[in-house]
Amino acid sequence: MKKILLKNLGKSLKQVRLKLLVPDMLYFMLGILLVYLFGAYTELSLISQEEIYLKLTENFSKFVGSLVTMLLIGFFVGARLKSFKMYMALKASRNEKFHLIESYKSSAKFFWRVVSLKVMSFLLLLIGFTLALMAYVLLEKIHEVMASVVAVIIIITVFLALFFRDAALFNEDTKPQSAIAKSYRLFKKKLSYVFVVSLIILIMNFIFVSAISYLPENQGMKGSLLSWGYVIILFLISIWTQLFIFNIYAALKGKNITQTTSKKRKSKL
Repeated sequence: MKKILLKNLGKSLKQVRLKLLVPDMLYFMLGILLVYLFGAYTELSLISQEEIYLKLTENFSKFVGSLVTMLLIGFFVGARLKSFKMYMALKASRNEKFHLIESYKSSAKFFWRVVSLKVMSFLLLLIGFTLALMAYVLLEKIHEVMASVVAVIIIITVFLALFFRDAALFNEDTKPQSAIAKSYRLFKKKLSYVFVVSLIILIMNFIFVSAISYLPENQGMKGSLLSWGYVIILFLISIWTQLFIFNIYAALKGKNITQTTSKKRKSKL
């Protein structure tokens, strides 16, 4: 395990490319634009905090309609940009050359699969959360700590079972339901790997985010440039995370294939 993890940690860092930032930067700027347009259209950005409640009451349907529109645009554009990003991350993880325009066009086939995978993942996580809540309610009267532990275990289990869903979808060029099934099977076979990888990613992200939060704040142009610098660093961490997941998935699948082949050879002998 240690050898595979260390090898792919270094490998993923070497595979980070600045052009992988493009989808995240586009989505970030889209988010700023949508929030601005939402505030301008609903006029919430033009009034004081004391007047917001009154404004919402008077124009509730307008507020809900514009909010739903903003969320839908964000969801579908986000899914398209995610397919773009994941396709380039796949190429980078395989050490293949890729170009932005070509990658954008080629990633279009993954769009609806990414949309479906997002919806399926959300529903499964929602089911997991509901089961965890039910378990907590049922066990709370018996033992509150045990109820909390069981609820957390259920949520973590669902999360880890879905951990490699994106890697499976793009690495194997498969359907969303198949990607979820492959992720679950890998979770069952390699539970320790999945747990350790997710823990490493969590710790690494926590360290970087914490380090950024302790950096001094600056005003004016310098502050704006530093803010953009922090955003880029966060996006680079996100890219490394995805490359690491892709590489680990490929390594574990390759190991499984090798083990299966050797077992078949031994059985023939």
